[in-house]
Amino acid sequence: MRFKRIYSSEVNVKWFGAKGDGIADDRAAVQAAIESVKSTFEQNNVVEGGGTVYLPKGRYRVTDTIYLDKFVKLRGDLSRGGFFFNTTAEKASGTVIYADFANPDKICIDACGFDASTKKRIAYNKIVNGGMIDGKQVSSLHGVCMEDLVVYTERTVFCGIRYCGTVNSKMRNVHSRGFEVGILFNAGWGTEFENLFINAKYHGFAAVHSVIGCSVINPYIDTTAGYNVEEIPQDRIPHYVYNEREGEDPDYIPQGHHRKRVCVYNYWCGSITYTAPIAEGAHIGFVCYNSTVTVNGSHIEQIRDYPWFIVESAVKSINNALWHPGKGIIYAGGGAVTDFEYFYNWPGSFRTYYAYASAKSTSNVITDNMADTTEYSPYVRFNHVGKDAIVHEVYVDPVNGTDVYLGINANNAVKTLNAMAERLDKNRKNIVYIVSGTEAVAAQGIPAIDNADVEIRSLGAGKAKIKSKLMSNNNAILLNDASVIVNGVDLEVESGGADLSYAAMFLVSGNCKLKLSAASVTLSGATSLLKPALGQTANVTATYAGCEFRNPGGGGSIGGSVSGGNGKVVISDASFGNALEAALAANKYAEPEFHVIASTL
Repeated sequence: MRFKRIYSSEVNVKWFGAKGDGIADDRAAVQAAIESVKSTFEQNNVVEGGGTVYLPKGRYRVTDTIYLDKFVKLRGDLSRGGFFFNTTAEKASGTVIYADFANPDKICIDACGFDASTKKRIAYNKIVNGGMIDGKQVSSLHGVCMEDLVVYTERTVFCGIRYCGTVNSKMRNVHSRGFEVGILFNAGWGTEFENLFINAKYHGFAAVHSVIGCSVINPYIDTTAGYNVEEIPQDRIPHYVYNEREGEDPDYIPQGHHRKRVCVYNYWCGSITYTAPIAEGAHIGFVCYNSTVTVNGSHIEQIRDYPWFIVESAVKSINNALWHPGKGIIYAGGGAVTDFEYFYNWPGSFRTYYAYASAKSTSNVITDNMADTTEYSPYVRFNHVGKDAIVHEVYVDPVNGTDVYLGINANNAVKTLNAMAERLDKNRKNIVYIVSGTEAVAAQGIPAIDNADVEIRSLGAGKAKIKSKLMSNNNAILLNDASVIVNGVDLEVESGGADLSYAAMFLVSGNCKLKLSAASVTLSGATSLLKPALGQTANVTATYAGCEFRNPGGGGSIGGSVSGGNGKVVISDASFGNALEAALAANKYAEPEFHVIASTL
């Protein structure tokens, strides 16, 4: 025989003997109220039971875990409460559940399914992966809800709240303070968190394994409850922290990383979105391992190491406000795919965009600074960059091109320009900045700018220069089916060397576009601005606006054939913005060479 509950409105925990005075142990009363409304059975695809348990304003001391069940809503009263509250029983602001636990390995409020075979609850230190644990099926919890509550402790307690296996569930206006882990979310679908306030010791919000289609809206998350903790004690490191082969490959797990305090920890999340998160007071703002994460409108400050630590993850973030003085923002480790748009940076807020870009990462992108008042404004900067990392905007400092001074490679202009070419993204426009007053030298054997759209600019007052320096062979920039704009950067091709056949600034192949603007072009002797790569034919659409061409020694050309080779450059649709427009234009269709007037222009 089954008995059906007739009363369908919310139940009050005080009906079951809860005091809410901060002295009595109210755990049994709260649990009894939950048991009175929890889902009892399913009949004809209709779930019987479920309901709301109400905790009026007060301080509810509990000495053991409170367990939620499917279709149960736990509701408090924060109408006169807020983020900050008194801990005394008489003056508790809103509804406060105080975890006075003797055992530190506990969770204050646990909404978690059962081992389907044994009907036992999932231990606090187990991870559910895809609805399974230790090869056994785990029951899911549908329709769990928490609202208008504060969970709090002054003891050592593992976790404030766990949602595990929750489906189509919610958490709203919930505060978790003083726990080692504020809120742990493991294996959930379609679950939404809104208006969280988390002040934890080690990890604020952790989303772990099989998190799909979930969102976290307007959270404030910090770990200042453990602010003086330089390293999480070895025996208190959360069980879900990924530290396999730590230190063996810093592109994946740097030494000591598992002992860092973290605001938001994402591990094996299928898809999760954070909207307007505030993260502060930790070693790391966001950790992303093997996850797909979207962040909109973040505010991150008071972070000791990295606002973002990303490994084997795809992260998209837009509209970010940051305060991270003198440091790098993003650690893009192995397998990182990052795309960040619009940073608001307070004066002196950070030194580099990428603190580290691994050779094993791909498509590291920064675009469209909304506001940037830092000393080095419009370019991506690095403390360290792996050889094959790809970026959208590249900074080249031939003089101070070191890790310390934010260059791409070593203190060598050849290497910095070479590194620039290796990092160009073929799928979008690239902007390359060269520090004004410096001279970057094109490298022999530099990788081609291949199927890319590139603009090269000077950074700061005055102009930068690119020099094609003759050694045993010409050091040139290779273009293949590329579009290149050189804006306010002077060019020089040096004369001399054992082999003049490659004496050019650009060696081209395929269909290319070249636009020079406000540039002084110096072609020393019988050198060329453009020549084809050996044995290649190139068709170039060239535009020259406001340029000055110089040819000391005479014999130079804008486009010419390779000596002894069959390649040629065909210049078409050329327009010139200097005083010699008519003289130059008269020869613009000459093939295979387009000669510059022999005297200095």
